[in-house]
Amino acid sequence: MSVLSLLVASKFLVANVHQDPQGQPQIANAFVSVQLQAQSNPKSALEINHYITKLSSPKISPLKEWVFPYISAGYAQPLNADSASIRFRVFSQTRQNESFDEISQWANRYMLRLWNYLYFRCDLDHNVRWGRTVDVYLCEKGDPDRNGQAGSAQISDYDTFELDANDRPIPKAQIYVFKIDEAKRGIQLSRELAHEYGHALLPNVGGFEAPESYANGDVGERIFLSWLREDLKAGKLSLEDTLFTSVAQLDAYYDKDVKPLVVQTGSKGPNFPLLKERTEKSFMEYVALCTYLSRICPPMMFARFMNLNTKVAQDAENAIVSAAEEQSTWELTIPEELKGKAIYIPLVKGSVTGAKILKKSGNWAMIQPEANKKVTIKNPPLPPQSQNLK
Repeated sequence: MSVLSLLVASKFLVANVHQDPQGQPQIANAFVSVQLQAQSNPKSALEINHYITKLSSPKISPLKEWVFPYISAGYAQPLNADSASIRFRVFSQTRQNESFDEISQWANRYMLRLWNYLYFRCDLDHNVRWGRTVDVYLCEKGDPDRNGQAGSAQISDYDTFELDANDRPIPKAQIYVFKIDEAKRGIQLSRELAHEYGHALLPNVGGFEAPESYANGDVGERIFLSWLREDLKAGKLSLEDTLFTSVAQLDAYYDKDVKPLVVQTGSKGPNFPLLKERTEKSFMEYVALCTYLSRICPPMMFARFMNLNTKVAQDAENAIVSAAEEQSTWELTIPEELKGKAIYIPLVKGSVTGAKILKKSGNWAMIQPEANKKVTIKNPPLPPQSQNLK
């Protein structure tokens, strides 16, 4: 069995030893293993097996049949699992040197940190249909569909270069980063990977005319980088976890691409009629709503909202109503940019402490939080038939 096959089947990998023509032992497929803890749950293990030598059989990518001789594999441990299992395979075409300090290892580590947010804050995991694995290809060349430009893409399709026991192509979720030497470390690569990971795993809300057909990439980019920013500031993560994206870079990104959306939805409330359209304004309204809810809701309430989303943006209105009223009690988080201001929150039939209700608008309410008090929403019990349907 090849090392690549082992990476699909198991996390228990060993270095293979053979002798060279002079009779001296040499190590093939040698790797360095790194153990980490998930930032949201210290009982959940993350693991990197970073290979410092070439694969005995290079990986051929389904896109343009490019050759990738190097691999870094990432494993994550879901709750109640005895050990970590594979979630990422990061393939590289070249390496500057055979060492641990190499971009595919840092990209692998970064993706594991994003998996933490997907699993613990969105209540999602990699789809079993795709083998629970996301393949990340760090490409030397440019995007073949964009005249060789730098950038990234996400594809979920059959991999004709990997076959199952019946010789059928295996479906794979794939992320491509083009011209990796230009992207490398910092905010550009961390943005692109977060964006494409959102496309691969978050609810596939689409049908938009612009700027993209699907909005889950823009949602993923904003929520993942916002959470990274918080955890980096809190000391839960280091620069090694963020592709060396600094607090200053994440602050600048937040101020430009996140804060305006949070302020917009918080101060004006969501524009649900706009979500019925397919325009760029509708696209950004959906992104703003998801981003805002990720900032104010407890993780499991936000996760419930994300899981109730289906295929079109207007479903978000009912999704947040259900997610909100299912919580017997939930505590509002007020983003720094909205502190001291009147803000809109989802409020179906609940009562509020720590804030004054200024007005109701459908299933939302404008509230004025009281200084130095926690804002708590308490909901009445759901009817028995609603509880049974959950």
